[in-house]
Amino acid sequence: MGYRWKEGEELAAWKARQRHETVVLIAAGVVRPRPQACEQCGEVPRSRMIHMHHPDYEWPELVQWLCASCHSRASHRFPDIATWADYDHWYRQQDARRRQRQARTACP
Repeated sequence: MGYRWKEGEELAAWKARQRHETVVLIAAGVVRPRPQACEQCGEVPRSRMIHMHHPDYEWPELVQWLCASCHSRASHRFPDIATWADYDHWYRQQDARRRQRQARTACP
């Protein structure tokens, strides 16, 4: 399930498409709706704003509901990556490695 990122596609557009798919999955009852409290720290923010965090955009049904501070910490888990261009480069390398592993383990 999920729309795979394609070479040449803008990363932001791809992520927006994945977020939209998550909203559709919430409406269908596949993904839990937004809770009142953060799943990480349990805090109920004063603004009542809980963010939808995707640990991996390849799987739009995997969502964590986090407060702003936990979401900030979770999103910046790559301290050596300074820009989105660096992240895009890192992600392409990871995707190429994943495809190579899948090709090696695929049944004939």
